[in-house]
Amino acid sequence: MPSALVYVGDVVPFVRRQAVLTDLNAASALGITTALGLGGVLAATVGWRAAFLLPAVLAGTLTLVLRRLPEPPRAAEHQGGLRIVVRSTWGRRVLLLALVEGAALLGLLTYLAPAVESQGVSATEAGSLVALYGVGLLLTSRVVKRLAGRVPPAGFLGAGSTALVLAYAAVAVSQAPALVAVAALVVGAGWASMHSTMQAWATEVVPEARATLVSLFAASLFVGSGVTTAVLAPLAGDLRWGPLFAVGVGLSAVFGLAATVGIAHFGRRVEIVV
Repeated sequence: MPSALVYVGDVVPFVRRQAVLTDLNAASALGITTALGLGGVLAATVGWRAAFLLPAVLAGTLTLVLRRLPEPPRAAEHQGGLRIVVRSTWGRRVLLLALVEGAALLGLLTYLAPAVESQGVSATEAGSLVALYGVGLLLTSRVVKRLAGRVPPAGFLGAGSTALVLAYAAVAVSQAPALVAVAALVVGAGWASMHSTMQAWATEVVPEARATLVSLFAASLFVGSGVTTAVLAPLAGDLRWGPLFAVGVGLSAVFGLAATVGIAHFGRRVEIVV
C-alpha cells in the first residue's frame, strides 16, 4: 500500500490526488471485504488450503501485470531518505497525526464486534454488523471523489473526525446491535472522508523523500492502532464499553482539531490550490 501511495504521489498532481486515492481506498476496501467472505466460503467448502492458495495465485498474476505499469519520473533531488523526513517539521507533524488517526480509527474499530457480542449476539452476526463499515466506506468514497477539489482538505478532515466522535459516543452509551450497525456505517464514512485526505497530505508534505515519509506514515498508523488496542484491552475484558469508547471520542476530537488546523496552515504556507 505505501508503494501504491508513492506511485500516485509521483504521477498525479496534488489537486487531483485525493480523488485518485479515494478510488484506491474504495478498491482496497472492496478487495478486503470480498476476500474475507470468499475466504470463509472456500475454507468451508473446498478446504482451508484453498483460502491461502488463491491469494498466492492472485499475487503472482499481479506481479506480471505490474510489469506493464509505467515507471514514474525519477529526479535526483527526489531520492531523499530518513534524514530529510526527520528534519522536516511538517513531516514530523503528519507522522504524529497518523499515529493519533490510527489510534482513533483502527484501534477502536477493533472493539465494535466484541461490544455487540457482549449483548448476546453471535460472533457471525457481530461480524456481519461491523462489516457495514465497508459499506459506509464504499458509499462515502463516491461522494468524496465527486467533491474532491471543491471542498478544502480541512473540510474532509473535520467531517470525518466528527463522524467518528458521533459513532463512538453512541456506542459508549449503548451497545445495542442496531446502534452498533449504524456506528460501523458512520465509522466507514469517516474513514473515507478523512483518511484519503491524510494520504494525499502525506504524499505532498516532503516530496523529496516521498517514499520514506509514506512508509513511515503507514507504520505510524498501525503502531497507533496496536498501542490503543493493547491499552484498552483491560476495559474490554471487564466489558466497560462506556469508558472504552469515550476514549475513542477524545482521540477523534483531538485528531480532528489538530489535523484540520494543521492542514489549513500547511496549505497556506505552500499555496496549495484545492
